[in-house]
Amino acid sequence: GLRRRHLIGGPTLVQTHPGLVFGGLSVMIALMAAILVLTHLLRLSRQRALALSEEEQRWSLALEGAGHAVWDWKLLENRLDVSRGWQQLTGSTSLNHDPASREARIHPDDAAKVSALLQKLLSGEWVAYESEHRMRTDDGRDIWVRERGRLVERDPQSRPSRILATVEDISD
Repeated sequence: GLRRRHLIGGPTLVQTHPGLVFGGLSVMIALMAAILVLTHLLRLSRQRALALSEEEQRWSLALEGAGHAVWDWKLLENRLDVSRGWQQLTGSTSLNHDPASREARIHPDDAAKVSALLQKLLSGEWVAYESEHRMRTDDGRDIWVRERGRLVERDPQSRPSRILATVEDISD
């Protein structure tokens, strides 16, 4: 009884606490606007990532079409990604993402030279490198390759973070 009369005939929440009601509405509107903006930014980010992925695929296909294999070394993650052309060149069917798997293919007599070239690139002494050396394929053959690499990314502290390289069989 008493409670019902108070609710029906009493003042409304807007009348008793207008600042609380309108403040709460303002917060809700601001949150909805933030969600809309974040959704829009996420959509743009996905579109850019897809466009970048498509661009990388086109370049990879173009290089492979020209007879080049491609490797992409993400230094901070210590991850090596290779193209289908790399798998064809080496005869590999596995996708080993360990950079040591690439290094292990380099002929022992050429390993120090290739390592020194990469160090010049990583130290900033060079912006790109090129090397002709031997590489071992999965069937045990040694082939001569020309490897051309470039430092393509640095992290916010300016440390090298990504190297892209092409490799072509020059055995002939």
